[in-house]
Amino acid sequence: MTLVNKVKRSKGIQEVEEKRKLNAAWIIENREDLLENYPNRWIAVDDESIRLVDTDFSMLYRNMRNRGLNDSLVYFYVIALDPPPIFVTPVEMEYDWSEKAGWYS
Repeated sequence: MTLVNKVKRSKGIQEVEEKRKLNAAWIIENREDLLENYPNRWIAVDDESIRLVDTDFSMLYRNMRNRGLNDSLVYFYVIALDPPPIFVTPVEMEYDWSEKAGWYS
């Protein structure tokens, strides 16, 4: 990997992490509404809005992956736990979508 590619990848990872922070903050800010409207469901959040809701995480995750690679996506199981459990795919794996990274189709 060239130095230019390493810099681009590093900048890309920083942008993804910043977007994920915004999505997580959106979940925390809207938690009461989410608990009222989507109790005991998984939600996929990106661009500070809900993209998809499902009761089965594996189906939700697969459907979101089938829509295309979306690095800044975060997942949340709508339940009243403190702190709220917010899940993300490790950025390194987003850039290395392969069986070696632990992904299977």
